[in-house]
Amino acid sequence: MVKRIEAALQVKIGLLNRDYQSMQNDNDIKSMIWQRFGSGSKAYCAKDLAQYADVLTIETEELLAKMAKIKTVQALQMELKQRSRRRSLHDIAMFDGETFDEFWQYK
Repeated sequence: MVKRIEAALQVKIGLLNRDYQSMQNDNDIKSMIWQRFGSGSKAYCAKDLAQYADVLTIETEELLAKMAKIKTVQALQMELKQRSRRRSLHDIAMFDGETFDEFWQYK
Protein backbone atom coordinates (compact mmCIF):
# COMPACT_ATOMS: atom_id res chain seq x y z
CA MET A 1 0.00 0.00 0.00
CA VAL A 2 2.88 2.39 0.78
CA LYS A 3 4.34 1.77 -2.68
CA ARG A 4 1.00 2.68 -4.29
CA ILE A 5 0.81 5.88 -2.26
CA GLU A 6 4.39 6.76 -3.25
CA ALA A 7 3.59 6.11 -6.92
CA ALA A 8 0.46 8.28 -6.70
CA LEU A 9 2.45 11.06 -5.02
CA GLN A 10 5.15 10.87 -7.72
CA VAL A 11 2.44 11.27 -10.39
CA LYS A 12 0.96 14.23 -8.49
CA ILE A 13 4.42 15.85 -8.16
CA GLY A 14 4.94 15.45 -11.90
CA LEU A 15 1.58 17.09 -12.64
CA LEU A 16 2.28 19.96 -10.24
CA ASN A 17 5.72 20.53 -11.78
CA ARG A 18 4.22 20.56 -15.26
CA ASP A 19 1.52 23.05 -14.21
CA TYR A 20 4.11 25.26 -12.49
CA GLN A 21 6.34 25.28 -15.58
CA SER A 22 3.43 26.14 -17.84
CA MET A 23 2.39 29.02 -15.55
CA GLN A 24 5.91 30.41 -15.72
CA ASN A 25 6.32 30.07 -19.48
CA ASP A 26 2.92 30.24 -21.21
CA ASN A 27 1.37 33.41 -22.63
CA ASP A 28 -2.24 32.98 -21.53
CA ILE A 29 -3.90 35.39 -19.09
CA LYS A 30 -3.51 33.06 -16.10
CA SER A 31 0.22 32.73 -16.74
CA MET A 32 0.69 36.47 -17.24
CA ILE A 33 -1.01 37.18 -13.91
CA TRP A 34 1.13 34.54 -12.21
CA GLN A 35 4.30 35.95 -13.76
CA ARG A 36 3.40 39.50 -12.71
CA PHE A 37 2.02 38.88 -9.22
CA GLY A 38 2.85 35.29 -8.24
CA SER A 39 6.36 35.58 -6.87
CA GLY A 40 7.33 36.43 -3.33
CA SER A 41 5.49 36.20 -0.06
CA LYS A 42 1.75 36.66 0.37
CA ALA A 43 2.33 40.07 1.94
CA TYR A 44 4.51 41.19 -0.99
CA CYS A 45 1.94 39.91 -3.52
CA ALA A 46 -0.89 41.67 -1.70
CA LYS A 47 1.11 44.92 -1.59
CA ASP A 48 1.99 44.62 -5.29
CA LEU A 49 -1.65 43.97 -6.22
CA ALA A 50 -2.83 46.92 -4.13
CA GLN A 51 -0.29 49.23 -5.80
CA TYR A 52 -1.33 47.99 -9.23
CA ALA A 53 -4.99 48.59 -8.38
CA ASP A 54 -4.12 52.14 -7.30
CA VAL A 55 -2.33 52.77 -10.61
CA LEU A 56 -5.31 51.42 -12.56
CA THR A 57 -7.67 53.66 -10.56
CA ILE A 58 -5.55 56.74 -11.33
CA GLU A 59 -5.31 55.83 -15.02
CA THR A 60 -9.08 55.32 -15.17
CA GLU A 61 -9.73 58.73 -13.64
CA GLU A 62 -7.31 60.34 -16.11
CA LEU A 63 -9.05 58.64 -19.04
CA LEU A 64 -12.45 59.75 -17.82
CA ALA A 65 -11.19 63.33 -17.56
CA LYS A 66 -9.80 63.15 -21.12
CA MET A 67 -13.06 61.73 -22.41
CA ALA A 68 -14.98 64.59 -20.88
CA LYS A 69 -12.76 67.09 -22.75
CA ILE A 70 -13.03 65.42 -26.17
CA LYS A 71 -15.85 67.03 -28.13
CA THR A 72 -15.13 66.20 -31.78
CA VAL A 73 -14.41 63.09 -33.80
CA GLN A 74 -11.11 64.62 -34.94
CA ALA A 75 -9.99 65.15 -31.34
CA LEU A 76 -10.99 61.57 -30.53
CA GLN A 77 -9.02 60.24 -33.50
CA MET A 78 -5.95 62.22 -32.45
CA GLU A 79 -6.17 60.93 -28.88
CA LEU A 80 -6.57 57.34 -30.05
CA LYS A 81 -3.63 57.69 -32.43
CA GLN A 82 -1.43 59.02 -29.61
CA ARG A 83 -2.55 56.24 -27.26
CA SER A 84 -1.84 53.65 -29.93
CA ARG A 85 1.63 55.07 -30.53
CA ARG A 86 2.41 55.20 -26.79
CA ARG A 87 1.15 51.65 -26.37
CA SER A 88 3.27 50.27 -29.20
CA LEU A 89 6.34 52.05 -27.83
CA HIS A 90 5.49 50.75 -24.36
CA ASP A 91 5.35 47.19 -25.69
CA ILE A 92 8.78 47.62 -27.27
CA ALA A 93 10.37 49.00 -24.10
CA MET A 94 10.26 46.18 -21.55
CA PHE A 95 11.74 47.46 -18.31
CA ASP A 96 11.49 45.60 -15.01
CA GLY A 97 9.51 47.62 -12.51
CA GLU A 98 9.52 50.81 -14.59
CA THR A 99 6.64 52.34 -16.43
CA PHE A 100 7.08 53.79 -19.87
CA ASP A 101 6.65 57.32 -18.50
CA GLU A 102 9.54 56.73 -16.10
CA PHE A 103 11.66 55.62 -19.05
CA TRP A 104 11.11 58.93 -20.84
CA GLN A 105 12.19 60.85 -17.73
CA TYR A 106 15.68 59.33 -18.05
CA LYS A 107 16.18 60.46 -21.66
